[in-house]
Amino acid sequence: MKINFLLVTFIIELHVITKGLDVLPIQIQNDIIFIQETNSLIYQAQSDSTYRYSNINKIGVILSTYLLNGLNNIDIHTKYYLVNDVIYLFYYGITSYQTIDLNLMTTGQSGYLKTLSYPTATYPCTISNLQIQNIGTRFYYLCFDSSNIFLVQSSTFQKLFTTSTKTSGKIMKSEKTYIILDDYLYTNGTIYDIQLSFPNTQNILLINMQWSLYLIDDYLTKVQIIDSTFKDNKYIKLNNSPNSNLVSDVIEFQTIFIIIAYDSQRKAFRYFNVENLQELQSTGVNLPFIDYQTFLQYQEKIFIGQYSYQIAYISSNNQVQVTQNPQVFSQIYKLPYTHLVNYAFSYFVTFQAMLGSNQYLINIYQAYNFCIPQCQICASMTTCQMCQSPYYLDIQFQCIDKCPNQFVSDNTNIICICRPNSSLQNQACPCNTTFFDSNGSCLSCPQNCLTCTSQKNCQVCQTSYLNLDGTCVQSCPNHFIKDQNKCICRLNSTLQNSSCPCNDGYVDINDICQPCPPNCKICNNQLVCTACAQNYYLTVQETCVLSCPPLFIPDATNTKCTCRLNSNLQNQQCPCNSGYVDINNVCMQCPANCKECASQSVCKVCAQDFYLSVQQTCVSSCPETFIIDSTSTKCVCDVNKILQNGTCSDKCNSNNCQTCDKNNNQICTVCNPGFDLYGQICQQVYLNYGSQIFSSDKIEQIHQQTQIISEGAQYSSILQNFLQSFISSSSFSIAQNSINVQKFVFILLVDTNLPQQIYSLLQPLKEKTPSQQMKYLNLFQSAAHESQVQYSSARFKSADLASYILLNNGTGIILFIILMISMTLSFILIQKVKHKNVQYICKKAYEIIICSLIIQYIQISVFILVIGINSQLIYYIKGLSAFELGVEITFLIISIMITAVFYYKIYFYLNTKSFQSSNKIFFEITKQKIENNTRKTSKLSKNFILIYLITETLIIPTCFIQLSQNYFAPCIIAITISMVQLVLVVYSMPFQSKLTNAYFIVNYILWNFFYIFFLILVMYSQKKDIIQYRDIIDIISYIIIIIILTILIEQPIYFLLLIITKLYHYFKQKSKVNQELELEYFQKKSQHSLDLQQKFLFYPKQHLSRKVRESFSQLEVRYTNQLYNLALKKIWIKSGNQNQQINKNI
Repeated sequence: MKINFLLVTFIIELHVITKGLDVLPIQIQNDIIFIQETNSLIYQAQSDSTYRYSNINKIGVILSTYLLNGLNNIDIHTKYYLVNDVIYLFYYGITSYQTIDLNLMTTGQSGYLKTLSYPTATYPCTISNLQIQNIGTRFYYLCFDSSNIFLVQSSTFQKLFTTSTKTSGKIMKSEKTYIILDDYLYTNGTIYDIQLSFPNTQNILLINMQWSLYLIDDYLTKVQIIDSTFKDNKYIKLNNSPNSNLVSDVIEFQTIFIIIAYDSQRKAFRYFNVENLQELQSTGVNLPFIDYQTFLQYQEKIFIGQYSYQIAYISSNNQVQVTQNPQVFSQIYKLPYTHLVNYAFSYFVTFQAMLGSNQYLINIYQAYNFCIPQCQICASMTTCQMCQSPYYLDIQFQCIDKCPNQFVSDNTNIICICRPNSSLQNQACPCNTTFFDSNGSCLSCPQNCLTCTSQKNCQVCQTSYLNLDGTCVQSCPNHFIKDQNKCICRLNSTLQNSSCPCNDGYVDINDICQPCPPNCKICNNQLVCTACAQNYYLTVQETCVLSCPPLFIPDATNTKCTCRLNSNLQNQQCPCNSGYVDINNVCMQCPANCKECASQSVCKVCAQDFYLSVQQTCVSSCPETFIIDSTSTKCVCDVNKILQNGTCSDKCNSNNCQTCDKNNNQICTVCNPGFDLYGQICQQVYLNYGSQIFSSDKIEQIHQQTQIISEGAQYSSILQNFLQSFISSSSFSIAQNSINVQKFVFILLVDTNLPQQIYSLLQPLKEKTPSQQMKYLNLFQSAAHESQVQYSSARFKSADLASYILLNNGTGIILFIILMISMTLSFILIQKVKHKNVQYICKKAYEIIICSLIIQYIQISVFILVIGINSQLIYYIKGLSAFELGVEITFLIISIMITAVFYYKIYFYLNTKSFQSSNKIFFEITKQKIENNTRKTSKLSKNFILIYLITETLIIPTCFIQLSQNYFAPCIIAITISMVQLVLVVYSMPFQSKLTNAYFIVNYILWNFFYIFFLILVMYSQKKDIIQYRDIIDIISYIIIIIILTILIEQPIYFLLLIITKLYHYFKQKSKVNQELELEYFQKKSQHSLDLQQKFLFYPKQHLSRKVRESFSQLEVRYTNQLYNLALKKIWIKSGNQNQQINKNI
C-alpha cells in the first residue's frame, strides 16, 4: 500500500513537471531563448501562457517538453549561461536571476526552478539598468545607468560582486558574443581597441565568426584583429539606415561562400563573395523586397511573401542564379525582427515567425509544404517515398547518397536492400546461418559449421561435431580433451597452431604437462632447466636464480649467468685467468710481467725469464746483494745473509729479532711477533702455542669486541651514575668500572707468557684505565725527557706503566687538586653563602650530582697515586742524578701523604656520628655519599666501603706491581683477598639494598673464578711440552674471556635491574595506597546499607508470607557476603600475602 501511494505521488509530481510533447507549429508569446549546448528552446505557449523547456532536433521534431511555472518573461535582452547542467538566466532590469537544474527537471524532481537575488555588489547599479552576461569563460556586470555607465568582469559569477576593479565609459552596448564600451570591444576576457577607417560607431553586429564578417552601421565589413586591435580589412557600404539592414546567412556552395545584402539606394539585393567581399552578378529573377522582416532563409532557399526562391552558383561565369518556385503560398510568414540584425530565432528548419499579428514556432518544410532535400515524392515532412537521382531511399525513408553497411543499392527501384545471403532484422541485415560477414559480404562458413567469424574460424559446429580451434571434427586428437561441444587443451597447455604445447614452466612427460624446476620457463625434464622465467638467470648448474652467484655476471641477453670478465669456467667455477687477480670478486690485471699475484701491486709468480723481487715485483735481473734461487724464479739472499729493510744484510746476532740495525747486527730494532723490544733485547710478551681454535681472525674479532664492550661499559657507568643520583644516594659505578679495568691490566705485569688471545683481549683495556683516560690533565708530561721515561721490564712497557713518577702520578695529583677546589667551592656555596635561593640550588646540585662525582674521582685519583707509588718504588734503586732523585722523592712523599690522608678521611666520615651544626648540611651530604647506603648495624658493615677501597685500590695494586716477578704469589694473594671479601659481604650484607649486596657477591665470585682460572692458565703455559696441552689452554682461555666480558657488562645489568626494581616498588606502593583509599570509601558507602539490612534480618519472619520470607533469605545471603568481603579487604591490607590462610580461618 505504501509503495502504491509513493508511485501515485511520483506520477502526480511528474505530471506537474512534464507535459505532452508540443508539436510544431506552436503559437507563442514573447521572445525565445535557444540553449545551444542542449539544442533546447525556452518559450511561452499562447495556449496556457506557461513557459516550456523543449528539446528539438534538426528536422524540427520536439523530443521532450517540461513546464517552467514561475519563469520571468523573456525578451531579446535576456542572457544565459550553462554550467554543471544548471542554466542561469539573467534579465535586464530585474532584481533577481533564475536557475534551472536540468538533472532535477529531467528526473521528475521538484525545485528545479529557483529565483535568486543578486548579492550586494562592490559597485552598485540601479536595478533597472543592470545586466549580467557571460561570454566564453568570463562574466560581465553591466550598468547602463546614463549617469554611471561601467562594466566589471571576473572569472566567476560570484566574484563579479566582490571585485574591486571596474571600467567606466560614456556609451555601452552588449551583443551575444561581445560588449562595446566607448571605443573598446570586450569579449571572453580580451579587450580590443576599435580602429575603423570610417567613423567609429557602436552599431557593430557579428554576421559570421568564421569569416570575421561584421555589419558596422550599414557597412558589410571583414574585420582583422591584430595586437589587440579591432580594425576593418575590407568593407562594402550598403546605403541603409543603421537600424534598417537586411543581410542573409552565409550560403555554402562547393567552391564559394556567398552572402546576400539589400542596398536601399539601389533598391536591390546584392551578392558578395564572403572571402574577399567581391560583388557577384546575378541572373534569373530578382529577389523582391517587401520589408526588412519579410525574409526567411534556409540554406540556399529564400522565402519572401508568397514565393520561394532557389539560390545557385554558376562557377563557369562566376554568377549567382536566382530561380523562383512557381508554387504560390496562401500564408505569408515574416520574422519578428530583421533577419540576423536583431537575432530572430532560427535553427535548421525551425523558425520563430509572425503570421499576421500572431507569433509562431514553425517548421519551414511544413509551413511551405515542400519535401526535405533530395526527396522527390514525400509522404510527410519526415518521410520520403521516392528520392531524387542519384540518392537512394533507406529503410527509415530518408534519402542518402550511399547505402549503409549491410545494404546494397537496388538501381531499379532506387532503394537500399539487404545484401545477398542476409535478412532484415531490427533495421540491419545480419548474415544468414552458415554465413559470415567479410568486408560487408556474406560468405559461406567452413564445412559442418553453423556459426563462424571467418572461413577458417568456426564458433558453433553442427550436431555430433566438436569445435577444435575453429574447425569442426568428430573426435578430439592427441593432447586435447573434450569439454561439452569443444576440444580444449590438456591441463597446463595453451593452443598454438592447432596443437597444445605445454605452457611456459611445464614440460611434456608421457603426454602430461609436469611443472619445471622453480622459476624455470623451459626445461628438458623436472630437474634440468634450459631457459628461466623473466627476471631470473640460468646458472651453470641449470637452475634459476634472482641474481647471479659470486664470480658470475649476466650475459648479453640478460638471461644466463656467465663467467665474469677475464675468467673462464672450470669445474663450475670462474677463476681468474693467468695474469689476473681476484679483488672483491673482480678479475683485475696483475703487475707487469706477473703470472700470479695477490693484488695489483703484489706478485706471487712471475712470467718466464722474470724473477720475483722482495718488493713482490717482477724484474729481468736480480738487484745487487741478491741471487737467483734454485727454482730460477725468485731473488733471494745468500745463505749467510738475511733480508732486512729490503736488502740482504748479515744475520742478526740478537735472539728473537726480526730486524736489526743495518750498521750493527748486534742491535735489534724490530722483534718477532710475540716479543717486545726492551733495552735492545727482545723479551717475550705473549705465547704462540699453535692454537687450533684461536686463529688470527678470531683473535682480532675478540680484540674488537672487547674494545666495543669496554667503551660501552665506560659510557654506561657515567649514565648510571647520573641517573642513580636521582633515585638513590648510592653511586659507585664510575669508580667501580675504573677499578675493574685497571685490575685486568695488572695481569699484563705478571712475569709469564700469556696466550695471544688473552694478551690481545687485555691490550685494548689499558687505553680505558683512569690514567690513560685523563692523561690530558698531566701537566708534567711535557717536562719529562725521553731518557727519563724508563720501564722496569717489557711487561711494564706493554702496560704503559713507566717508572717515572711524574708521568704516573701527575694525572692523579692534578685531578686531586681540581676535586679539592671543587669541594671547597661547594662547601662555601652551601654553608657560607647567605642567599637562601642560591644556597638551596647549590645544595640540591651538590647532593644529586656533584658530590658523588667528586667522591668517585677522588677515589680514582688516589688509585692512580697508589699505582705510581708502587711503580716508582720497584724502580727506586735505579741510578738517577741528584736533581731527578730529589724531584721523584718529593712527588713520592706528596703521593703517599695524599693517599694516607684519603684513607683517614674515609674512616673519619664513616665513623663520625654527627658534625658541627654550622657545617652540618655539607658534611652530612658528603658522609651519605661516601657510605653508599651501607647498613650501620655493625662496625664491619659500617666500614665496608673503607675495607673495599683499601683492598681494591691499595693491596691489589701493590701486590701485582711488587710481586710481578713471581706469577704464583700475586694470584694466591688476590684469590685470598677476593675470597675474604666474598665471605665478608655474605656474612655482613653491608648494603641496605639486596640487589647491591647481590651485585658485590656476584662480582667477587667472578673475580675469584678469574684469578683461579688465570693461575691454572699460567701453570699450563709454563709447560715445556705445551703443544700437548693446547686444547686445555684453549678451553681455559674461553672461560677467562667469558669471565672478563661478564665482569665488564655486569655493572650495566645491575643498573638495569635496579631501575626495574625501583619501578616495581613504585607501582606496588601506588597500588597499596589506592586499595587503602578504596577500603575507606567502601566502609563509608556500605555502612548505611549494612545498618538498614541488619534491621530487617532480625525481624520475626514466621508471620510473613512465603515470597517475603524468600526475599529476606536472599537479603541475608547478600548481607553476609558483604561482611565477608569487607573483612577480607581489611585482612588483606594488614596481612599482605597471608590471604589464603586467613580465608581458611574465616
